[in-house]
Parts: sequence; structure tokens; C-alpha cells
Amino acid sequence: MSDTITPAHLIPGEKKYVKKMVTIGAIVVTVLVIIFGIGIAYAQSFSGRVFPGVRIGQYSIGGMTDVELTAFIEQMEAKLLAQGIPVTFDTTTSVKEFVLYPQSIGEDMVSELIEIDAPLLAREIISQYQTNNFFRNFVGVFTTLSTRPSIDLGIHTIHKDKLFAEIDRNVSPYITPMVNANVSVSSVSPLEYEITSSSRGTAFDYNHIVDQISEQWARLEQPHIRIVSIETDPLITESDVERIIETLPQAFDRGALTVEYFNSSTKRMYTWKLNANMLARMLEVVNDEEGDLVFGLSPSSTYAFLRETVAPDIDIAPQDARFIVGDDGRVTEFHGSHPGLTVDVEATYEALREVFASRFDEERAPTSTQRLTLRVKEVEPDIKTADVNDLGITEVLGVGQSVFKGSPGNRYKNIRHAAFNKLNGLIIKPGENFSLLNALKPFTLEGGYLPELTIKGDRLVPEIGGGLCQIGTTMFRAAMNAGLEITERRNHSLMISYYNDLTNGLPGTDATIYDPGTDFRFRNDTGHHILITSELNDQTGDLFFTLWGTSDGRKGYFIPPTVSRRMPAGPTKIIETTELPPGKKECQHAYPGAVASFTYVRELPTGEKKEVVYDSYYRPLPETCLVGVAKKVEEGVSSSTTSTESIVPVQPIESASTSSTGGTSPLVP
Repeated sequence: MSDTITPAHLIPGEKKYVKKMVTIGAIVVTVLVIIFGIGIAYAQSFSGRVFPGVRIGQYSIGGMTDVELTAFIEQMEAKLLAQGIPVTFDTTTSVKEFVLYPQSIGEDMVSELIEIDAPLLAREIISQYQTNNFFRNFVGVFTTLSTRPSIDLGIHTIHKDKLFAEIDRNVSPYITPMVNANVSVSSVSPLEYEITSSSRGTAFDYNHIVDQISEQWARLEQPHIRIVSIETDPLITESDVERIIETLPQAFDRGALTVEYFNSSTKRMYTWKLNANMLARMLEVVNDEEGDLVFGLSPSSTYAFLRETVAPDIDIAPQDARFIVGDDGRVTEFHGSHPGLTVDVEATYEALREVFASRFDEERAPTSTQRLTLRVKEVEPDIKTADVNDLGITEVLGVGQSVFKGSPGNRYKNIRHAAFNKLNGLIIKPGENFSLLNALKPFTLEGGYLPELTIKGDRLVPEIGGGLCQIGTTMFRAAMNAGLEITERRNHSLMISYYNDLTNGLPGTDATIYDPGTDFRFRNDTGHHILITSELNDQTGDLFFTLWGTSDGRKGYFIPPTVSRRMPAGPTKIIETTELPPGKKECQHAYPGAVASFTYVRELPTGEKKEVVYDSYYRPLPETCLVGVAKKVEEGVSSSTTSTESIVPVQPIESASTSSTGGTSPLVP
């Protein structure tokens, strides 16, 4: 007989128990299925969003979409920029403080010390947790919900050189250079001198600042920086000079030192004589090649002599071959090239140093006036005449256009000078990475540019070369229409209607230039020379750049820009200043912000199609008014400027005019 118990063998009470357990099991399974379903739905709700519990520093970003996270990062960036970075540093008598503002508004653009690409960061953060695996996403959602991870904004740019320059402006008055002991000669005949004292110096260590700002900024925290002071000991002391002072007369006993140069082209001899008195002023205690202390010629004084006295007589700029294009589109005239000449300052100093050192060597000591030949370098032109005999410049590669109608007089003259005196007829070599800044320099009155008024801090001051971003924008469009490789481009930080696209009047297809640093560049990858010609219509304010060359069959064009977001300028900002008469008020325009993008397309002769998406962020800037107030003098402290808040440089104050695309356009450079 089998011992197996079947339901039929169960007594009534046992049957009820089994039935109850089956029911409970079904309920449990049902509840688990429901919970699992809810979990799946909950995890699925974070598709395309930041997983729950995720934080940046102390700020929760869980559940944010790409757009929401971008807006949040931009909002926090604006807040941090407005707050600035408190900096403290020690001096010999006290602790000093100042606030470092990570942006300074110059003409035509905002030159930011710290930049954050909010759209890119938002995409990176969301993609950090999202995968194509459903199970991993499901687990990830509940993992971040329980662990609440904190992440850093790891993608941002700190312009180290600009940052240090701004810090230097505040701390440089407290820097004490280290001073070596030296000898000061008051008379050569008879020889009279004194040994000057050495002293310790005080400097400041900036090396840790970038990391500190980066780490705190990445957590969306306002950075607080303390600059460390450094004491530097002199390298040469009074006792060092005393040990060699007995050799001092030998510096002058050998007479003058003469530098000569014969120009074989002009058949002219140039002579510069360093007499004893001049040598006395250039004298310095230095280390020789063996590291021993000797009397020698100061590098800084000698370099200054060569650059300021010698170079003006010798230096000749190289002449590039230059073409003028006729109405038929062909080159009809040219200027022949010739090499330039420049003083080789470093090599000449080394020769002078060696000759002067021989005065202290009995075996090599000269018996008469020492003479040496000036060292020079020949500077070859970029484009030689032989190179331009067969360039094949016969057809148009691309044309760029912009409109600047209604510009002030100096702005108009700057644009005309740059277009015709700097760019018209310029040759770009094959493979050259063309720099617009280099082509337009120097930005000086002597270089042909005029000033336009710009507010810097709390003052209205002229700045040379206003309006040249019109050149950058027009050249950007010409290079794209020619299908060239763009190697450097940055949009303006403010939305200026002079640079709106001519197809739909929207921002996005502009390019800013600002010396130093912000350049527009493109590479001539056509394999042939390219010629730039300029055209300007005084009546309509149209500016054209035409790029001529040899077509390889490529096509270049850009899809008109679109605006995905607009931002109001915000309430008017009032800044009190003592630089204006009390009660006088000067205001600059408000600039609304926007986020724009467009696509640049290159169809290469190989059939390859390359697309580049240019995203542009134009930050909002409220109307800013400077209001004159009376000077306030507190007990024991005088102040030349008082303000209701920190002074932030702003764009130029100018009137508005009707633009070619409709509406009004603030007349900024």
C-alpha cells in the first residue's frame, strides 16, 4: 500500500488549510506582480530624465529633463557669476580682500574667465545613468534613489591667463620684487661706485587657484580663495659683490664697445658705440658659463638698447606678393615680394656678452676698442613673387554678406579700413590656418583704427577698433559658403542685431573677434591659393567678402538658424558712481538672451558630407545705468567711487536705429 497522501485522503480541516495557503500564495504573487509593475512604471518614467536622488553638490536634480537641467545649470551659473569669487591674501601688515568677477564685458563680446557649456553638461549627466539595457535602467533608478549620489560638473573651461591677469591687477601693488645686490657706478673717471643692497621679495602663489575654483564650481558652490604669499631670498648678496669688486676697473679700462652693420643693398655702414658711461649704466653682476659671479651686461638693458636704438635703423618688414583683381575676376596687378630684415636680439646679446667677458680674462683681454658685427635675421615673405605666377585664381569660391547700416562714423571707418586696407587683395596659402586677428592687426591709431565709446567699469572710455566683429561675421559666412574648414569660431555673448542672419533675421551665424585671445580662423584646404576681395555699399550698409580660387568641386552652405529659447533682459540695474557729476545718468541698452543653433554643411569632392552644428548661447543683460553721486568720505578712509553694488563692465552706450531685418538695433561695435 502507498504512503502518498492525496487531497482525497485529507480530512476536511486539512483541506481548508491547503485551500487557505493557496489563496494566500496567490495574493502574495499578485501583490508582487503589482509592486513589480509599479516599479517598472516608476523606472520607465525616468526615461530621458535624471535618475531620482542624483545631486550636484547640495542641489537635487533628480527627474529633470535635458531642457530643465540645462536651464538649471544656466541659472546657477548666472548666480555664481553675479556673486563673484571672494579672494583673500596676506600682506606684510594686514589681510586684504577683493571679489573676482569671472566675466568682464568688453566691446562686442563678453570675455569670460569661466565658461560652462550647460547643454553639453545636461546631456552628459543624463547619459551617465541611462543605457539601452532595460534591466540596468530599472536597477539604476532604485540604486540612485537609495544612495542619493552627488556628482560634479566636470566639463567647464577656466581661462587661466585671463584669470591670473585679473588677480594680478588686484595684488600687484603688494608684490615686492626680490632685489639682488649690485654695483652702481656714479663716475667712470675717476671710478666711483657703491654696492647696492639686496632685499627679500614677496610674491604670491597662484598655482592652486585654478584647482580650487574648478572643484568648488563643479559642486555649484561659490568659491572662496586664499592666495598664499611667498618670501624669496636674493640670489646675490652684498658679500658676493665685495668678493669681485676689485675687478670692476677692468670693465672700463678697455674703452668703448662698438657694434657695426653694413647693409649690402644700400651700401651703408651703421655704427653704434657703447662708451664707458653707457656700459656703466648697463653693468650688472651676473653668472658666467661656469656659474661664477662676474661683472657683465644686463640682459634687460642690452635688449632695450638693441630694440629701441638699433632696431629702428635696421628692421624692414617683408613685402608679400599682393594681387588686385579686375572686373573680370582675374588678377591684373601685383606687388613684387622682397625679404625683410630684423635685428637678432638674442644672438647679438650673446656676442656682446662674450666680448665684454673677455675684458676680465687676462689671456683674451683686448688692447684696443672692441668691435663686433650686429647679428641680423632675414625674414622671408609669406608669399613670394615666384609663388604667384601660376596660382590659378579664376573663380568665386564663396561670398559672405552682412549689413551694418546706421553705424556711427568711427565704426564705419574702422570697418572700411579693415575691409580694404587689411583684407582686400590678401593671399591665403594652401594649408594655411588663416587668422583674422593677425590679418587685421595692429589695433592702434597708427594702425589706422579709430576709437568708439565703451563703458568699462563705471566710466565711459574710447576703445580702439570698435566694429571689427562685423568683419568676423562676414568672413565667417564667406568661409562657410566656400566650403572651408572652420578651425576657430565663437559667437558673441550678447545678441546684437547687426549680426542677425540675413535669411530670417535670427541670431546664430555670427563670429566675434577680440584681441587678445578670441579669433576667427579657417583652413585653406583647397590645395590652391585663395584671394580675398572686399566690397562695401555706402548707401545700403552692405559688406561683402568674396573668396576667389580654384574650385575642387566642393559645396558649402549653412541652414538658417533657429532659436530654441529666449530670455528677458531683466530689470534695470543702477550703479552709483562718483565719476559722473551728481545727478547725471548714463544708460546702456538692455539685451535679451537667446539660445540659437544652425548647421554648416560641407559636400566634399569625394562625396563625403560633413555637418557641424553650431550652438550659440546669448546671455541676457539688463539695462545698466550709471548715476552720478557726491563723493563720500568716511573717517580715516577716502573713496573715489561708491556704488550700490559691484561694478561690472558693460557694453557701449549708443542709440538705436532700424536694422535691415526689421526692428531696432543697438549700435554696438
